[in-house]
Amino acid sequence: MAFCILATGWIAALAGRADSLAGSLFTGTIAAASLIYSLGRGQEATKDQYTLTLVAKRFDDGGYAANVRVASDLRIAGKIRPETNLKSLFNIHWVDPADKSKRLRAAYAIIPILNHWEHVCTAYVDDRINRRIFEDLVQDIIRDLIGRYPVVIGDMRREDPSHMEHLCAVWFVLASPTERARLIPSLGPVPQRLCPNDQWRWSKIQQPC
Repeated sequence: MAFCILATGWIAALAGRADSLAGSLFTGTIAAASLIYSLGRGQEATKDQYTLTLVAKRFDDGGYAANVRVASDLRIAGKIRPETNLKSLFNIHWVDPADKSKRLRAAYAIIPILNHWEHVCTAYVDDRINRRIFEDLVQDIIRDLIGRYPVVIGDMRREDPSHMEHLCAVWFVLASPTERARLIPSLGPVPQRLCPNDQWRWSKIQQPC
């Protein structure tokens, strides 16, 4: 309402019907511009803080840290490789070096890690975070995840194309042309959360003429 009144006043002043109001209108316009700028900066600061909180949340999650440890142990032992598929993932077991009685199927560690980043990437695709901050902080993680488990992700997405759709969409934006050419054939259907042009580029790599 205040902006409508201000606009009406300027129209009257410019038409010569309210010359005495010009000074007040000018002051009011400066104040309105300042308010708009402050609101915009406040929204940006809130978005920045949400981005940092979302990315850092994994450090407060003991389960996530434990799963990363399991995944790391399995990769170092050579039990999980990029060509490992989803079915094999359920048949691979991690054994706790400190307690041989503790065993865990690899799938119960790897899939929660992927689900975590799928959730985080949803915020990126929906533009609810500061993308520049996100890319600076975690693009290496996203690219590493896709590079380590492309067949697992592809198997999941062939069962349901919505699985890991946001993760794959963000990866496509961040990946190099070499990474795309190497990994897209393993990653299943075109993610529908990509823009139409990127969907076309994904499909051309997946099924070249």
